[in-house]
Amino acid sequence: MTKTFKTELAGIGIKAVDLHLAETARRIALDSLRQAYATYCTKKGWGFIERTSPEWAEMQAANTKQYQALKDAKAKEYNARRRLRTACKPFVGAA
Repeated sequence: MTKTFKTELAGIGIKAVDLHLAETARRIALDSLRQAYATYCTKKGWGFIERTSPEWAEMQAANTKQYQALKDAKAKEYNARRRLRTACKPFVGAA
């Protein structure tokens, strides 16, 4: 194996770890949002609420910080996955 090949493979490994970390961060952000929604519903004394209801909109408005964190985490995960795929292309063809 050439030094360049080893370096490229090491780069792929780093990108794979980055993707794993991004996936974990997205799962944590999703759990945080779900917990925030559950806490809000409990405080309000609500059970199940429809997504199209005014209560849902109120709950979302009260938890915009957690929702934005989830959106950011999803974007980072997408970008990490894209970077890994791009790095792997020379080794697996045009897949």
